[in-house]
Amino acid sequence: MTEGTQFWKSWKPEHRYAWYITASAFVLALAFYAFSYYRGVDGILHWEKIQEQKVIESTLDTYRLGPFELSVPGDNYVILEYFNGSAIEPNMVGIYLYLVMLAIGVVVLLAVVTTFDRFWFIAAMALLILFWYSLRLRVLEVFGQLNDIPLVVTLIAFGGLAIYFNMIRPGVDVARRAVAFAGVMMLFALTVGLGSKVDYPFMHLAVTAYPAAVVITILFILLVSHEILAAFIAILSRSGASRIQHFFILTTIYLANLLVTALHELDIINWNFVYLNAYLLLVVSAVLGVWGFRDRQATYENILSFAPAGALLYLAIATIAFGTIGGLLGNANDAALNVMEDIIVFSHLGFSFIFVLYILSNFASLLGSNLPMHKVLYKPTRMPWFTFQFAGLIATLAFVFFVGWRVYVYDAVSGFYTYLGDLDIKLNNLELARAHFDRARSYGFQSHHANYAMAKLTQNRYNLEESERHLELANGKRPSAYSLANSGNLKIWQTRYFDAIKSLRHAQSQLPGSGILENNLGYAYAKVFNLDSALYLFSEAREVPQAKPTAEANILGLSALEYLPMGADSTLELFDDTYTGTIANALALANTQRQSFTREIDPFASQKLTLHSATLLNNYLLRHVGNLDSATLARAYALADDSVNSDYMEALKVPVAIGYYYQHNVTRALAIMAELVYISSTYEGNYNYTMGLWALEQGNPARAASFFDYAVSQNYKRARLYKAIALTEDRNVPEALAAWDSVLAHGSEAETEIANQITRILRLPSSQATSLTDPLKYLFCRYRVGVGDTLLFDNILSTFTDNNYKANALLDMSRRQFERNNLRKAIRYFNQVEGLQLTDENLFNDIRHFELLLLAERREVDKIVKAINDGITFPPDRYLEKTLYQALVAEVNGDTILAEKNYEIVGTYNPFFEEGIIAAARYYREHSSDNLKAYNTLVEAVQLNNTSVKLWTAYIDEAIRVGFDEYAASAYEKVEDLRRRP
Repeated sequence: MTEGTQFWKSWKPEHRYAWYITASAFVLALAFYAFSYYRGVDGILHWEKIQEQKVIESTLDTYRLGPFELSVPGDNYVILEYFNGSAIEPNMVGIYLYLVMLAIGVVVLLAVVTTFDRFWFIAAMALLILFWYSLRLRVLEVFGQLNDIPLVVTLIAFGGLAIYFNMIRPGVDVARRAVAFAGVMMLFALTVGLGSKVDYPFMHLAVTAYPAAVVITILFILLVSHEILAAFIAILSRSGASRIQHFFILTTIYLANLLVTALHELDIINWNFVYLNAYLLLVVSAVLGVWGFRDRQATYENILSFAPAGALLYLAIATIAFGTIGGLLGNANDAALNVMEDIIVFSHLGFSFIFVLYILSNFASLLGSNLPMHKVLYKPTRMPWFTFQFAGLIATLAFVFFVGWRVYVYDAVSGFYTYLGDLDIKLNNLELARAHFDRARSYGFQSHHANYAMAKLTQNRYNLEESERHLELANGKRPSAYSLANSGNLKIWQTRYFDAIKSLRHAQSQLPGSGILENNLGYAYAKVFNLDSALYLFSEAREVPQAKPTAEANILGLSALEYLPMGADSTLELFDDTYTGTIANALALANTQRQSFTREIDPFASQKLTLHSATLLNNYLLRHVGNLDSATLARAYALADDSVNSDYMEALKVPVAIGYYYQHNVTRALAIMAELVYISSTYEGNYNYTMGLWALEQGNPARAASFFDYAVSQNYKRARLYKAIALTEDRNVPEALAAWDSVLAHGSEAETEIANQITRILRLPSSQATSLTDPLKYLFCRYRVGVGDTLLFDNILSTFTDNNYKANALLDMSRRQFERNNLRKAIRYFNQVEGLQLTDENLFNDIRHFELLLLAERREVDKIVKAINDGITFPPDRYLEKTLYQALVAEVNGDTILAEKNYEIVGTYNPFFEEGIIAAARYYREHSSDNLKAYNTLVEAVQLNNTSVKLWTAYIDEAIRVGFDEYAASAYEKVEDLRRRP
């Protein structure tokens, strides 16, 4: 039994070792072949995720300003993802393994050839010389030699050694010959690797070796085409009775399956049938051929013996064949693979059919007997073995000629140009790659590899039609998920969404169960707002591991965009919560729908941001905008400002600025926004709009109007309306009326209604003010009555019947007098609030807090302490006021450390908090060793808040104190201009 199956065990040790090494190479070639088949086009292509970032505006804060309620927006981002096939990246590992298999095969062939008799040796060496010549070694420019010297040297090295073994030392065993040739081959490889002047010299060799490798592979396929039927004979000859029935049953089933597969390859039938796999067929035949080639040694024993030369010869050719096909599979060279597949099927059918005739002609009588027919299978009595081979070749060629022999020649040539195009891609010679792939495409009709490459090489944003045409051809014979997805993507990029849906649905029918295609189809449905189909497809896609993270991110992103009722927290528990895109979209969903979000997140996990991590950081900052500390904001700013994150710098500095604003550091927030306005050419409207809302909230409508003016020029959102509000709040009636007229001309229906109401107040004669309703009287006092119009104000005030509106009017007038440094008038009007019965709690709290500011102005710290002890509360938006009072108390108590700390905050955080700035300057003047610190504090404040009478007045006093009289005189003129304003 051992002699039958493990025949090598009876060989001499050196021959066994040669067998083991060569057999290992054969097994490696089989593994490479199987792995390359398993990977398919994944060997040269991979998926790229294309992200579309969408903005969802959410309201961060709202505040009231007179009759208006204003909303401060914040931009959350969501990411929708889909897959796109990459450009072709040649599989260099596959190419190198193919070359290694070829080299091993050539080494063993050379060793075996040197054992031949003189005639066969010369014939074999002629073929090997032709092989070396076909490599075109001159193109490698070895040591700069662009001629045939490298070829001559190579032929002398290998040929000389072959002649030495064949003619001078014929007694050397084949194993030692193989070792010697392996040494020369390694020297050859080392010389090429180190001496070649071209890039990727071994890839050049892979291309030039292609014709010879293909020829050897086809010869091997023909060599083993009958081995499965021969194995049937070997099995049945040992099985006993009913041999002839079993033979005909097995043969009929086998030939019928081969015939159906061949008809399918010929596109004659396309049944829902499990066809024979050509690649598996070749593997089975090749493995059986190891023993089959031994059994037929009678057919070649006049040339060489099977042990060990014949066995090594077979394994060498098999290693080359499987290495060659493995290389083709590894680089998805489908044009050449078309040739291989059809030759495998056609040769197996043709040779098997003739082999049946060979059996019946020579051994029909033995089929019914119990004699071991397999022992004489290759000793024919009627039909010679050569006749069988010749007839089998004719039968195979019959199929080839039926299809058209030119098809296979052209496909083989297409495979060569495909390899050339891959080489050009590695050399980054894209124009030459385009030319070679175009040749490959023209020779190999509907070649996937060549047409896919052409689609990528011809793709540009202005002309996608040519790429689309190439992808249609790529999808003709051997469509891949990559080419199918890209075909749909091209239509999406041209906004032909319904064509994309049609294309991707067809793709889904060709490759059912592809999560990639399901995700892309869901994305296409989302573009036409077919939300049910989109969510269903995303849900199906998430069942496929490769598409799962992207599909889940898309579900959350689409839910956020379309405000679908979905819990971010609960959904995230079901999904892959490690994918950054999924978490970022979940945060956006929670932010926009004001949901709770309990998951702990580290937005600073990576110092080099991606679109996913940048989106997560943005949404995280907006999520916690009200309670971010300075350290977190500083860290976020540093991350955004890092040069490696320049792509996300602008977008991320916006939430950082917003975070500083709600940390009450208005100065820092405005500085960041001003920086963004300076560097941005696209989002100036957005940034100025936000700064305008901040300035309005801080009580500086003049500055707000200037910000909104920039936003209006960018036609940004409701900037036109807000500019009109700002001018109205500034009591700049002529410009306000013009702004409201613009709102009437361009605004929405709701905005025009507001414009009509306000313009009525702005145009109303003062004499008619007392006849208005209390709400309108209040508006008239707020927008038409100036600081100096105290008589008119007093006249209107006496006609109020609603105490809340009366108190509001008094509080407004008191504040305005306070801002103009008219402290006595401010106190007089404030005192009139006392005794009014109020029902508006917010108004009551505003009055109490304004009273604290009046007390702080007069430094009546004991009364401030008493009011605080009486239970007055400080909401977050009054943080700086609270800090000012703490500073005053600390100063009175002699706690200089706490006082210094708090004055530093109120003196720098907000230039619109005049009381804090002035108090800090006064403290520095009295306590700081830096004589200019008070002056510098005021200078920095008036640069940002240049319409404040109180700040300018304090600046004048300080400038005179430090000797800057000219600056003081200039500021005095500024103050006089401001005092003339209503």
